[in-house]
Amino acid sequence: MMQQTALFLVYERYCRRIAAVRANDSTAYRQRDFYRRGMRSFQISNL
Repeated sequence: MMQQTALFLVYERYCRRIAAVRANDSTAYRQRDFYRRGMRSFQISNL
C-alpha cells in the first residue's frame, strides 16, 4: 500500500511538471506567432 502511495505521488508530480511545461510552451508559441506576424507585416510594409 505504501508503494502505491509513493507511485501516485511521483505520478502526480510528473503530471504537474508536464502541465507547467505545456503552459510555458503555449506562451512561447504565442510569442513566436506574434513575432512571425510582426515580421510578415514588416516585410509587407517594406514592399
